[in-house]
Amino acid sequence: MNPVDEERPGIRRLVLEAGERTADVVINEGGEKTFEVELADQLATAGEVDATSVLQHPAVAVEHPDDGQWSLIWRHTGQALVVVTLSGVDRSTVADFAGGIREVSEDDWRDMLADHR
Repeated sequence: MNPVDEERPGIRRLVLEAGERTADVVINEGGEKTFEVELADQLATAGEVDATSVLQHPAVAVEHPDDGQWSLIWRHTGQALVVVTLSGVDRSTVADFAGGIREVSEDDWRDMLADHR
């Protein structure tokens, strides 16, 4: 999958799979309004909601019991919203995933992009 959505500039997406588990990572450079709308949409269908942090940024872990999924949502910068939707996991795995996220340099990102073209 190409990590850049050519039809939606400012959005990067990457899907990671490990057996039955998936992580759908979307980075949206849409700003504060995008964050507010996404969070409201996520909370509208939420089961459990937990405050957490990712890369030292305040975050929310949202359970979607009807889909068997969890989402991690945070503002990484003033413009960048990150939503990671995790499937096939429980709450403790969400915490482990959040704790294991690392920031990737622009050069590393470009290398990954080249590998997917």
